[in-house]
Amino acid sequence: MESKKTVLSEKIIIENTLAKACIVDNPSIGRKIKTAYDNIKFEASNLFEDIPLEYDNQYDRIKDYIKESIYCYHNIALRPIAYFGSLHRPTEPSLTAVRNNVIEPANSADYTSLYMVSGEGTLFLHYDDNIRQRQCYYLPLKPKSIVTFNSTISYHLSRNSSDDDRTLLTFLYKLV
Repeated sequence: MESKKTVLSEKIIIENTLAKACIVDNPSIGRKIKTAYDNIKFEASNLFEDIPLEYDNQYDRIKDYIKESIYCYHNIALRPIAYFGSLHRPTEPSLTAVRNNVIEPANSADYTSLYMVSGEGTLFLHYDDNIRQRQCYYLPLKPKSIVTFNSTISYHLSRNSSDDDRTLLTFLYKLV
């Protein structure tokens, strides 16, 4: 008898750290996020207070590193579709976010990657299936930490317990 497995859906979380060979200037990226934050007026449609960023080749290096490492180690081909910054002031938590678009699923991201630029915190990933509903998977994040997960998973970061701002980059990807 032959056995065949078909995976209809699979939730994954990939933890990584930016390689030393991928040279980026985190303090410079953090300053750019802070400058963009200071100059933005958040619209009501910007539910998660995403900070749009002007192009910088450092973002491309991080985005490409994430895409290539996921392909090399996990055989998952991704195409980047968007990126933006986030800033959390001292004592401020992040908003709970989920990056899939239920109204237009064809235009929705399949995977979300978070890159910690500065600061530290705990990332909480909320299970969304019936068996584990209301449970969390959590990971500590520090500068240069990368976490990639399905965009259907809601998440938030712990309160910023530092006296300094915490900055992150978020990259959204489609499966190829």
